[in-house]
Amino acid sequence: MVEAARRQIPAAYRDAWVNQNGVVKLTPATYDVTAVFAVASHTRYFREAAQACGSRVATASWVVQFYVPESESAMYAAGTAFLARTRSRRWRLWDAR
Repeated sequence: MVEAARRQIPAAYRDAWVNQNGVVKLTPATYDVTAVFAVASHTRYFREAAQACGSRVATASWVVQFYVPESESAMYAAGTAFLARTRSRRWRLWDAR
């Protein structure tokens, strides 16, 4: 799942991460994954995911939190991606913030 997230995160941000100094081109080498957990294990994330796409998808979803060191500011450096396993058993990123 983490490998799928690392491939899909740059595309979710159209390969660019905007910060106070301009744009950082996102590639798997320009950000670090800092946490991975099931959405169902965190009430806040579960509520958000269930509102966005229903409890079935929320239950099947995982969160990948990441950090972009080149952002040069803690305010602009953290990101969160939501992924769920599809019926075809592939991971799909369905929300990134």
